[in-house]
Amino acid sequence: MTIPIPAKGDVIELGGFYYFLNFTFGDQLYEAVDTYLRNVGDNDWFNRIRAIHAEKGLALYDDANDPRFLLKEGLFPGSSIKAAFPGLSEHKELWRNQAAELKEVMNNWSHGSIRPTHDLFLDYAIPLFDMAMICSLPIAHDLQKIIQRVRDFKAGKTFDEPAPQPLPTAAQEYAEKIADKVEEEIQRPPVGAAWVGDVPARLVTLKRQTLDISESGKSIRQEFGDPETASSKISVLMKYFPIGGQLRIAPDGAIMGYVKGDKVLVGWVGDEPNNDKQEARGFFVNHKYEYTGSDVIDIETGELLSNLAEDSVANLVNGLKVWGLPEGSRINVSIYGDVVYTDQDTDKEHKITLVHKGIWFPGHLPG
Repeated sequence: MTIPIPAKGDVIELGGFYYFLNFTFGDQLYEAVDTYLRNVGDNDWFNRIRAIHAEKGLALYDDANDPRFLLKEGLFPGSSIKAAFPGLSEHKELWRNQAAELKEVMNNWSHGSIRPTHDLFLDYAIPLFDMAMICSLPIAHDLQKIIQRVRDFKAGKTFDEPAPQPLPTAAQEYAEKIADKVEEEIQRPPVGAAWVGDVPARLVTLKRQTLDISESGKSIRQEFGDPETASSKISVLMKYFPIGGQLRIAPDGAIMGYVKGDKVLVGWVGDEPNNDKQEARGFFVNHKYEYTGSDVIDIETGELLSNLAEDSVANLVNGLKVWGLPEGSRINVSIYGDVVYTDQDTDKEHKITLVHKGIWFPGHLPG
């Protein structure tokens, strides 16, 4: 199979290339595993393993060439097919470490939670190349060229050459899904982001003394929901305007204010649009976190949330505990503040709660 090289390096193209490379890697790893097992007479290995997973309540994959399934099986201590994985017996610790890192990244990409920037694409493609090298897969050669091309894009280089052949339909559909998500973010970005569109006509006043919002001298606090919800929403607005000030409200309930002279989306009167109770919105911020059981830690810096957040995080941490989040779990946060946990056994994403910039790491959320 001929693997093309990215021509433009934009978000949509890189999204399609992620999908294409992911399943090309899966096809090649599957072929190596399947060939080994068929040579020893284990022709029905995939159905046998699915039955074992079903009995244990683990994720059930429809395709034996899904790379997440293959990497998980290679990592599974009790797997009966470990001998079939190329490179595992020779590089046991390296194989496991690389596979664990890669599988986590694949999970996030597969859910459409990663914005395909140059940096984040490389964060996926480089571990994929390393894993392909360990397993002696042909895709490693192509990945070298693709990684270099994306590094060139990142450096500002452009290429005047014919467009590559179209990617397979499934990869194009994934890229279109990413395009839709980008467009949704542009049309109505997260709280704290730059305002999109005209300045709304409706003018209201945020009052510091009474922690209220009024229009033409009359309180409109009831529009913000029940007393507890209204207090919470107004408290978030006060973080942007500690002494109060004038705000604008759009017909859809979006609230605009001027922050240091710039028009900013600072909140919502009612529920935010597309705020599905189960599904996270938008892409993840480019940070990784771990729940310690009593706090949240930024994995890259080692900083604890409780030491850095502007407000108390006791209710947040207690909420994670009540939800049943296992100690040591990796969590992600979307640009909209949705806290997400991906169960590594089932590969399912769970939206646990919502945070705002006052109870999260400074600078990690918009605003």
